[in-house]
Amino acid sequence: MEMERINENLIKVIIDVEDLEERGINFLDLISDQASVEKFFYSILTEVGVEQQFYDSETITFQVIPSNNGIELYISRASFDEMENFWDTEIFKRLRERKAENSSASMTPRERIEQIRKSMLENGNDSDSETDELDEDAFYSYPVVCFETLDDFIQFARLAKDYGLEGDLYEMNGRYFFHIYHFEDLVPGTEPYFSVLKMLDYGEAHPATLAILEEYGDLIRSVDSIYYFGTHF
Repeated sequence: MEMERINENLIKVIIDVEDLEERGINFLDLISDQASVEKFFYSILTEVGVEQQFYDSETITFQVIPSNNGIELYISRASFDEMENFWDTEIFKRLRERKAENSSASMTPRERIEQIRKSMLENGNDSDSETDELDEDAFYSYPVVCFETLDDFIQFARLAKDYGLEGDLYEMNGRYFFHIYHFEDLVPGTEPYFSVLKMLDYGEAHPATLAILEEYGDLIRSVDSIYYFGTHF
């Protein structure tokens, strides 16, 4: 666990999955168990040695942002009148910086995918290098895609069953998570690569790690999940 003081009113605490497990908190608790989460957040103040400074404040606010290997916890102190401007100038600034690191434009992934398609239609084969560059921007950094319903996954699987994309399908907290095998090795322009892009029409990239899915989710199908559901349903 690491702490960074951003200014006198705001600190950031980086907490990885192992830190959460050691303290008896899991990813689902952060979503559903308000009492446990509040107790956990206040214990973090003590661990990083700033509890007195923040306890004397009129307001303590916690903001959680998922990261690739856990969470970033932002803890602030400010009056109610200051809160709106405070978060605008600090937290949202941090969010924009993180987004800029992962994308060269402010477009959403679906918008970038649509730009790829338009470029391919307008320019044909002569735009291969430009298309590859757009593909890189559109490609998510998370190897997990979350589907709200099993039917959403099945609809995608029917389209992509012959593309050779492999991975495990989990159910967790009423939603369905597909963990993509060898995500970092996918080659731009190949069918498995484009099938991952197509997934964003049916689900959303998600920061849940494989460790979280294995511990708190239920494995429905491994390896040939897309082919199996696309063929049999």
